[in-house]
Amino acid sequence: MPDDFKINSNFEAKSREINKYAKELTPRYLREAMSLALEAVGLQSAQEYFVQTTARMNAFELPADPIILTMRSGRLVGSVVGAQRFNAVMLPQSVEQFQQGKFRSSSEDFGKGKKESIREIQVKTGGLQGIIGTNVPYGEKHEKGQGVKMRKFLEPAVKDEIKDTIPQIFAHALEASFKREEF
Repeated sequence: MPDDFKINSNFEAKSREINKYAKELTPRYLREAMSLALEAVGLQSAQEYFVQTTARMNAFELPADPIILTMRSGRLVGSVVGAQRFNAVMLPQSVEQFQQGKFRSSSEDFGKGKKESIREIQVKTGGLQGIIGTNVPYGEKHEKGQGVKMRKFLEPAVKDEIKDTIPQIFAHALEASFKREEF
């Protein structure tokens, strides 16, 4: 009969290291990846679900019934991409004012800027949640069709990015985190 056969391993030590690393990975690297994913969604929304216009375009230049939102003041699209707003734009309230070109910025100064975007990252046990949105009052009305024609701009952007871009962002973050750490 052969002598006893014994295998020595450092499995338990490596297992502890990996568990420690996984706990650090969640809050540190996944938060960064989620932040990048939210930025990708915002940029996709601006690029694909808004059409470039200006507040001074006359009625004949604007699409009669746009399928996607128009950018007039830039307030809504700015909030989607996370831009700061520094003053309020006073758009005309009537057709007559519109035809007369009565557009101006208000004297209301937002100093260092006003952020109307919503970006939240919540790290919880067993999961990570990213929230993107806008605090612009009419944003929700367009996204949900409340009193206006529904023109979704965030939900389809999330669906677009979740196919390829977001998994790539997380895969890259995971790969980069392994390169930064030593086992």
